[in-house]
Amino acid sequence: MTDNAFSLGRETRKWLDLWLSRNAYIAGNVGIGTTSPAEKLHVIGNVRIDDAYKLLWSDTNLYRGAADVLKTDDSFDALALRIGGTQVIDSSRNIQNIVNATLSGKLNSLKLALETGGVVGYWYDLRAESRNLAKGRLIEVSKHPVVDFADYNPQGQADYFGCRIVGYICPAYSEAYTLYVTSDDGVRLWFNGQLVIDAWRDQAPTTYTYTTPTLTAGVWYPIVIEHYEHAGGERLLLEWSSASQARQTIPSDRLAYSSLDYVASPKVLWGDTGIVAGKILFGDYPSGTSFDVNLYRSAADVLKTDDNFDALALRIGGTEVITSGRILYNVTPRLSSIQNTAGQTVLEFG
Repeated sequence: MTDNAFSLGRETRKWLDLWLSRNAYIAGNVGIGTTSPAEKLHVIGNVRIDDAYKLLWSDTNLYRGAADVLKTDDSFDALALRIGGTQVIDSSRNIQNIVNATLSGKLNSLKLALETGGVVGYWYDLRAESRNLAKGRLIEVSKHPVVDFADYNPQGQADYFGCRIVGYICPAYSEAYTLYVTSDDGVRLWFNGQLVIDAWRDQAPTTYTYTTPTLTAGVWYPIVIEHYEHAGGERLLLEWSSASQARQTIPSDRLAYSSLDYVASPKVLWGDTGIVAGKILFGDYPSGTSFDVNLYRSAADVLKTDDNFDALALRIGGTEVITSGRILYNVTPRLSSIQNTAGQTVLEFG
């Protein structure tokens, strides 16, 4: 603190009070390393706070917690966070520039990376019990650029099928949107976790609408569509409109799905799966130290299972040798004898 920072008289006595560790009141700014302080305390140079001392802002403390550790016992609020000069959390709370991350404890909410360009469809055979997806047999999992189907016929099945479409939509404008779902036959629509359309019945192509609250442009909102086709023609179409958006089929660049949607599909089809000791393991749950079904390579170019094998038909080298009716053909038999059911030889070859 320089002499010309204070006027003579009363201010000089205040400086003496500070020197003698007595309380002093200074009305103006104080400069350390500067003769023209711009704030109540203006420091040019380093400020040091030794161990066990704290820098106090009203009810918030900032102090040295350990060697090279700056600590506060209160909440910390910042526009962004940098480590070593590199930003690791931006102002939108996105984590970036992290080389390795270890998560532990319970995760209540975890955003998975979204893949833009479409939605995921789970398609079911409903011939066992029409209109009931829970009783259906999953026959196809596929990505679709838009929700616009007319006689989709999964795996060639024209009637008695259903689907569950999962994904996200992203509005271009911060406005309320109207969603249009056209269906033949039944349809249900969940928007942002809420069932908003429920028309689960046989019907000719019919359009249903739902108007959302004001949405935020650029934010992804989850949707789920359930649909079934009973008999005759089939139709499923998803459109939208807003004050600034003309009615249109929701385009692929405004649709997305989570990587988890595809990761989940093998479990839906086969139960738990994994690769252990060179084996692809299928089963609903582990039994002891192994799974219910093992599929593995037993020798060069040999695929083997230690369990039963069930197939609609059997082909060798691309040629069917056992038909779905269990008829053997397209093979060259090499027999030494033929026996009856009692084990007696009835025909012997030389």
